Order: sequence, then C-alpha cells, then structure tokens
Amino acid sequence: MKKSGVSLSLRIGLAIGFLSLCVLTGCKRAAPPKPADTQAHVTASEINTQDITARTGIRCRIIKTQALGSAPIHKFLWVCVPDQTPQKKVEELVREIIKATIEKYPNTYHSFTAHLFYENELTGKPEDCRPFAKATFLPKGDWSKAGRVPIDDYNNYQFALEFMVKEK
Repeated sequence: MKKSGVSLSLRIGLAIGFLSLCVLTGCKRAAPPKPADTQAHVTASEINTQDITARTGIRCRIIKTQALGSAPIHKFLWVCVPDQTPQKKVEELVREIIKATIEKYPNTYHSFTAHLFYENELTGKPEDCRPFAKATFLPKGDWSKAGRVPIDDYNNYQFALEFMVKEK
C-alpha cells in the first residue's frame, strides 16, 4: 500500500479542527441589537399634532415618546403646552393624544403615561425638568395589570390626571 505525503492522523486532526471551527462559529450568537421599542424617538410622524390642535384648540408639541417592554407594553409621552393652559383643557388634550395613539396603533399598548410641561418651564431635556402634570391610562387604573389583562379595545381602562404642587 502506497503512503501519501500527509499522514492519516494529521488529516484526521485537520478535519476535526475544521469541523470544530465550523460548529463554534455557527453557534456563536451575535449581540442582540437594541430593540426599537426601548428607544426614544421624535414623534413628528407618529402623532399629528395639527389634528390634535384642531380637535382641542390647544397648540401642543410632543417632545418625545418612548415605548418600553417586549411587546411593547408601556407608552410614555412628553408633551409641551402653552403656559397657563387651563386644567380642563389639559385633560382634553391628553385624552386626544392617547386616542390618536390608539387609533394609529390599535390594541398595541397596555399602558400610557404622559408627562406635561409648560413651555416656559421646559429648559433642557424633558427628563431633567419637572412636569406640571402627569396623566395615566391603565387597565382598571392599576399599573400591576398592565400587560397582564387583555386590552379589549381599552373598555376597562381608566384615565387619571394628577397636577403637581409647585415647590416654593
């Protein structure tokens, strides 16, 4: 029997090494990209503020929105309104913003939170400023039920609006 130039044990070793390399690189997981639902983004196309203004008579600016959760579950909004907007109008405005979000993304979000700022009090990033009001729209008004109960066209959701007390 004629022997080849490369020994059998060397060929077997190379084949095992090659297979090991193929298996290891095939099983290697790439770092997961940061999901879009945890990133904040500008909302120019997400919510039509001109339509909201037409419905409520209040000019507003949606500074930022953020969706959190794996589905996503929670929707957060940062909204700027003219100084001294009456509380009743603020409530009407926030309800319309939530309604517009639901119309655009039906049965998507399990909770909504809106942070409201007066124009003259918004300096810098909204996260660094104190809102004058906070609104929530939650299943049965309870944070613990968000993501745990069916949305059902938001029939069992409760709206709450809290105005913050100014510190002196």
